[in-house]
Amino acid sequence: MKILIRNASIVDGTANTPFEGDILINSDIIEKVAAHIDEKIDISSGDIIIDAKGLYVAPGFIDMHTHTDWANFIPNGLKPKIMQGITTEVVGQCGFSLAPMPTAKQKKWRAGLVIGDSPTPEWRWQGMDEYLSELTKNGLESNLVPFVGHNALRFAIAEDAARPLTRDEIVLLEKLLEASFDSGVFGASFGLIYIPAIFATPEELSVIAKVVAKRNGMVAVHMRSESDELIEALQEMVELTSKVRCKLHISHLKAIGSRNWHKISDVLRIIESKGLTFDHYPYTAGSTSLLSIFPPFMLGGYSTTEQAIQSFSKPANRLRLKNIFLGTEPLPKGAPWDNLPNLLGWENIIIVSTEKPENQKYIGKNILEIAREESKDPTDVAIDLIVAEHGKVRMIDYHSSEESIIEKLRHKSGMIGTDTLYGGKPHPRVSGTYPRLFKQYVFDKQVISIEELVEQMTARPAKTLGLPNRGLILPGYKADLVFFDRTFADCSTYQNPIADPIGLRNVMINGKFKVKDGEYMSEIRSGEVIRKQ
Repeated sequence: MKILIRNASIVDGTANTPFEGDILINSDIIEKVAAHIDEKIDISSGDIIIDAKGLYVAPGFIDMHTHTDWANFIPNGLKPKIMQGITTEVVGQCGFSLAPMPTAKQKKWRAGLVIGDSPTPEWRWQGMDEYLSELTKNGLESNLVPFVGHNALRFAIAEDAARPLTRDEIVLLEKLLEASFDSGVFGASFGLIYIPAIFATPEELSVIAKVVAKRNGMVAVHMRSESDELIEALQEMVELTSKVRCKLHISHLKAIGSRNWHKISDVLRIIESKGLTFDHYPYTAGSTSLLSIFPPFMLGGYSTTEQAIQSFSKPANRLRLKNIFLGTEPLPKGAPWDNLPNLLGWENIIIVSTEKPENQKYIGKNILEIAREESKDPTDVAIDLIVAEHGKVRMIDYHSSEESIIEKLRHKSGMIGTDTLYGGKPHPRVSGTYPRLFKQYVFDKQVISIEELVEQMTARPAKTLGLPNRGLILPGYKADLVFFDRTFADCSTYQNPIADPIGLRNVMINGKFKVKDGEYMSEIRSGEVIRKQ
C-alpha cells in the first residue's frame, strides 16, 4: 500500500526551515520527499492520498525518558503518549526495568516498583529477551527502545539488601547485564536515590559502566543529588564513565530548590565540555515516590526495605527526621540527598497516589494542608503515610524555575522526556509534555523555532541512541510521522492531568495510522521493539 501526503509543511528533523512538499510512503518506509511528487496512486487497491494543507508534518517524537515499560500490556495503555505525537518510548529508566527478574523474586519486585506494577497477572518472562519477546507477541502500540535497570539487576541477585554486593554477586550482576545486551538493550540506567541502588559501591557502578562501554551502549542516570550537591553528583558520574569511555546521559536534568537554580548554567557548561547529553520536561514540578524524601542513610542496616520503613515510626527516629527536615541536624559526610521538605517546604509536596482506600482522601492535597487538617506535624504526616502504605506513595513536588526550563530548552545537548508515571492522579506531563512545548515555547513565547524543537524531539535522540532509520523525514527512513497545526496545545492540568491535546490530526507508526483525523485507533498495534544490533 502507498500513501501520498500532499501540500504538507514538512519539519524534517534536520533543524532546517520547514518547507512545503509531498511525502510518499510505501508500506512502512518513506520512499520519496519532494516539493511535488508525481506518482500513480491506485485508490481502488487501497492506496491513500492525504491533503495536508495547513498542517505541519514531522518525524514521530521520541520520548527519551519514560516509565511505560508495562503500558503495552493494557488496552490503550499508551494513548496519553501517542496523542501527543510520541511514536517511540525509551524504557528501563531510573534503574527500573521489568527484566531480568527470576520468577521467585518477581512478586516482591513488583510490590515495590516505583514505576507501578504491570497489570499482567503473571509475568511470562524472567530474562530480558523473554520480556521483549512477550511484548512483541502481545503487539505494541508504539516503538520501544529498551534499557536495563541497575535496580532490577541488583534485586535479581540480592533483592533489597541494604548492603554492598559481594564480589561473587557483582560477577553475577555483570553476567545478567551482558545477557541483557545480548538481548538488544541500548544501555543501563542508574537510579541512585532509590532502594537498593543507594547501597551500591563505586566498584559495583564501575563494573556496569565498563560493560556498557564495551557494548557501545549508554549509561542514563538519575543522579544521587539534584539539589545542594548537584555539581558533585554530576562530577561523580563524569569520573565514573570517563575512566572507561562510556557514553553518559543525564536523566530529567533539574536544579531543585531556589537556592540551587543558578547551578543549571554551570551544569550545562560541564555537560557541553564533556560531550554529555540530557533530557528534561517543561514543568516546574516533578513526580516520584514519597519515600525518596527520606534520607538514604536512615534506610541502611536493615534486612529489608519494609523493616527500614517501619523504623521511621520509632520516637527517636521521628524526632531525628524532624530535625533533619528542619536543617538543624548536620548530615553525615558523603551522603548526598535531596532534602525536599527543607528545600521546597511541605506545602510544595502533594500526594497524588496511594494504594489503600482510606488514604485516598489525601490525593491532591499537600502535606502541610493535611497536617493542619489533622493537627499533626508535617513530618508525622509523611511518616504515618509512608508506613501505612509500606512505602508505596507517589508525590508531585514543585522544584524548579521557568527560567531554567528555557535555558535547558535552548541547549544543543538537550532532549525531551516525559518521565511518565501512571497511577493515581498523575503529573500532567503524562499527556501534555510535547504539545505544551509547541504551545508555550514555539507559538506563544517564541523561545525556540519549530525546526529546532522538532530536531531535539526526533533526530537528536535518534542519533544519541543510535536508532537506525528513525528521527528524520528522508527516503529510506521508517514512516513514523505526526501531523499537527498551529493550535497544537496541551489541555492537561495538575487538576485534570489526563486530557487529549488539541491540534493533533494524525500519527503514523511504521506506516500505519494510529491516530487518524484526530481519532485514536485502538486496534492498530504497529509498533515494534527496537533492539540494539
